[in-house]
Amino acid sequence: MMASLVSKELFYSLCAVIFISGCGTAAFSETSKHPIFHQVAETRPRADTVSLLVKKTELAINIQHIGGIGKTKIELEAGDWPDGLKIAFKGFGGLEGCTVSTATRQFDASLPHSNKERVIQLGEGFSARRRGKNIFITAPPNFVRKNEKFLQLAWVDFYRH
Repeated sequence: MMASLVSKELFYSLCAVIFISGCGTAAFSETSKHPIFHQVAETRPRADTVSLLVKKTELAINIQHIGGIGKTKIELEAGDWPDGLKIAFKGFGGLEGCTVSTATRQFDASLPHSNKERVIQLGEGFSARRRGKNIFITAPPNFVRKNEKFLQLAWVDFYRH
């Protein structure tokens, strides 16, 4: 039985070498790992929906207003965190509170209700831009450090319902 396991492992290793040699590239470099995330979503009724989009150098988090209050935890399962972090609050007139945190860093902000389209410096390198009933928050580069295991977000809308 052991001989057949070794043979299978050797066979799969040779197939991988042949495949990589035939393609001319190997996507196993530590620096080019594509991140894999697991999102712990809220299960309460009327929870805001959260979706993730990983771009080349940025993690974009989209939060769609349903109840106006929520939280989520995003865990890194493999790869590295992208350098950039953008959070879009869609359908939010303002934020009574917003917390972005990791095991070693935390940022808190609030944005009063306004219809003015403008850029707001929130401090600690964070900025926000308004467009209609949408708020777009940009974190400073590398806010989530490479060795972090998770990112947490919590928010409360001024006019939750």
